[in-house]
Amino acid sequence: MKKRLLALGLILTLIMSLAACNGNKQETAGKEKKLRDVTVILDYVPNTNHTGLYAAKELGFYKKQD
Repeated sequence: MKKRLLALGLILTLIMSLAACNGNKQETAGKEKKLRDVTVILDYVPNTNHTGLYAAKELGFYKKQD
């Protein structure tokens, strides 16, 4: 009985994991996406843990992201 419950649990976990991986990506071939403004609230003073945000902005990563 325990083996059946374990097998059922593993199968359900596998099914749920596979369902979560199925993203609803829309085809955007030939369509230009519009950028939208986003506000990020940081600390009062820029800190070293904000470096990634500033670097990504300077390198244009936000514009490259789909």
